[in-house]
Amino acid sequence: MNKVKHKLLAQSFLLSALTIPSFGGDIAADLGNLSSGDPTSDFCNAFVNMGKLYKDDDNPWIQEFKVHGRINFQAATFDGNDVNGRNFETDFAEVRRIRIGNKIKFLDYFNLKFTANMGLDNRPKGRDLTWGYENLDECFVGIDLKKALNLNSLDKLHLLYGVPKFDLGGESYESSKKIVTAERSGVSNKVYVDGIRPTGFKLSAIKQDWDFLLGLYSTEENPEFDAKWDQGLAYQGTLGYQMNDEHKLVADFLYNDSGVGQENQWTYEWALSLRSEYVADRWGVMTEGFVGDNGDEANGVTKAERQGHFWAAVITPYYYIIPDRLQLGFQYQYSASTGDEGVRTSSRYLRRNHADPTVDVGGGRGNEHHSYYLGLNYLLCDHNAKIMTGIQYDDLNAEEGKVTGTTYWFAYRTFF
Repeated sequence: MNKVKHKLLAQSFLLSALTIPSFGGDIAADLGNLSSGDPTSDFCNAFVNMGKLYKDDDNPWIQEFKVHGRINFQAATFDGNDVNGRNFETDFAEVRRIRIGNKIKFLDYFNLKFTANMGLDNRPKGRDLTWGYENLDECFVGIDLKKALNLNSLDKLHLLYGVPKFDLGGESYESSKKIVTAERSGVSNKVYVDGIRPTGFKLSAIKQDWDFLLGLYSTEENPEFDAKWDQGLAYQGTLGYQMNDEHKLVADFLYNDSGVGQENQWTYEWALSLRSEYVADRWGVMTEGFVGDNGDEANGVTKAERQGHFWAAVITPYYYIIPDRLQLGFQYQYSASTGDEGVRTSSRYLRRNHADPTVDVGGGRGNEHHSYYLGLNYLLCDHNAKIMTGIQYDDLNAEEGKVTGTTYWFAYRTFF
């Protein structure tokens, strides 16, 4: 594992050098500002803003053009016991994400976003790391209806069509660029479907303290913008209320009406999330509850053990030990299901290929799951460049027996 960590640190250092552009001025002073915890230093400003290439609100054709990208590296050691009580340990290292894209505002009312996944690391699954275009992460065109229709009664009204990011639950709405933990919880990955990108429409609006979102998606599994509408449909609704400057309440819901023989990206029939988000000066906490139905053969869930209802609760507090610099995060998740394999662990490394092929973790699925996470995040330039370390304990009641294990996380994340 030491070799893996040393290699990863070297890659992270090289990546930092490559992704932070040159700039004038006193470099020593800039680095001094960076080390003192000033996210507005010239050093950080140059990095964070390097993708902002053009902006002119008076240009009738193109008002803004940005380039954006991100690279995430991470490594982990998993030490656990399988369903037979056998102890095992496995090390992992991977390029978690590499994306590049652009955002354009044009013709006064329209916006376009395009983001591509530019690498796929399947080494944790026993395969290879490949570079180059893999698929779309997001691609959509939107229109500012508030501005186009002169709707002064609303603070926002925006419609988009294409392949947007699908969100359900607080952890998915919070980008992986800013989440407190190295990975999202198991129930978040379940309802969020670990980052699917369905083709569809999104209508979002804000009026004073209220906001809402309506989504309509094709359930066809096609990430390249041209999904058909002759399969099932998925309907999404989100309602949020900002109680005060610190506290917000949100409800998310999705219903999937796919039938037998139809393609289906969602692995459940419906899901509901209710959450509370509290953000203070140096600390915050998100508390969330979930309930849903895994569905049956009509939804593509053919195994009886994975059918039935599921429910979960997640609490994620954090505290800045050093403001804007050193963040302490914690998460506890409990999930359960009426099906013997109705819930799944979040640790992507618990259920991956292990050095010993006789290890049996039940695919990381069971009817009850507890997980605990404690981590420290060191912010180099706010969340635009940071190092994450953490420890996570999983306790899964799998169909054939108990699975337990500890994951030791290290991650380097950067975006502009």
